[in-house]
Amino acid sequence: EDRRMGLFGSLIGVVVVILAVGFGWLQAGGIADGTLPLFHLIEGHGFALSDMPDLKGKTVLVTGASSGLGLGVARGLALKGATVMVTARDDAKCSATLANLRAHAGDAADVSCSIVELLSLEKTKKSAIELAKKLPTLDMLVLNAGIMAPPSLLLSDDGLEQQFQVNHLSQFLLFQHLLPSLLRSAAPRVVTVSSIAHFFCTDRCDGDFLDEATLNDAAKYDKTEYYAWSKLCNILMARELSKRHPDIVAHAIHPGGVHGNLLRYSGMSDSWADKFQSFMYWDIDTAALTVLRPLVQAELGEKARPGRYFVPIARERKSSARAESEELARRLWEASESLVKARVGK
Repeated sequence: EDRRMGLFGSLIGVVVVILAVGFGWLQAGGIADGTLPLFHLIEGHGFALSDMPDLKGKTVLVTGASSGLGLGVARGLALKGATVMVTARDDAKCSATLANLRAHAGDAADVSCSIVELLSLEKTKKSAIELAKKLPTLDMLVLNAGIMAPPSLLLSDDGLEQQFQVNHLSQFLLFQHLLPSLLRSAAPRVVTVSSIAHFFCTDRCDGDFLDEATLNDAAKYDKTEYYAWSKLCNILMARELSKRHPDIVAHAIHPGGVHGNLLRYSGMSDSWADKFQSFMYWDIDTAALTVLRPLVQAELGEKARPGRYFVPIARERKSSARAESEELARRLWEASESLVKARVGK
């Protein structure tokens, strides 16, 4: 009986690998390229932690670093000697994050944490002003914080759909206040964390969501489409940023499925979500390589072409046609400025 079960298990394993290789081959260069480890069996990684340069003397800010991708990125940076500032939502998460970073990179790691509440533009602005004082020179900025697919429309403290505000608008505001610090760096870089989901935008992403009433229409809310819109914003912001501030090299990335807290609205229990992610998703340190590669291009001597899009693991790919629209990027930037100014001034 045990032998038959063992053979059955081995057969299932072989079938899974064959299907994964086949699907990976079909998706090579496609929109799902590298999204899950099982889709990445036929192609090597584009970057490794051993490729990372010494980052002593470099200052980096990573948003949403209390778990998942952000924590993995912060760990990789701290391990290579960077001065790392991370953000989290409260003191408890800050303490736990710093403990994790020091356990991973050593007690001497130069790490600190700041509380930033992205559901409030007023609180984000206050935190951003303090961060600009603490970080007079900022070499690298990773805009990673995010939420994914609440089942119904939820509004922020500012009366805006939450995914749009957390994933884009509040971090746009944060960037604006950190811009002088970035421009004091000899080679400033910004990486925004997008998603494969940006490919799933419909025609409403061509400008309808720039209208506040449309964005906040609960009757037309679709969790996948709204998440897709917020992730499209991440790429458009990176590209418009590079255009408006040519001294800053900005890129966007799709991290793939990463073990973290993004499945909080999935309906799965915490234990099942953890099991699913452990089996199907990238671990946080491997996933972080897709962020780290574009972040350290200058130190590696690579020609830093701005506005690129990277997928797991650390490979450059083409984003959607909508994400390459210069007009939509300009309109998003101007609409974001107007929304921020109307609520908290500049």
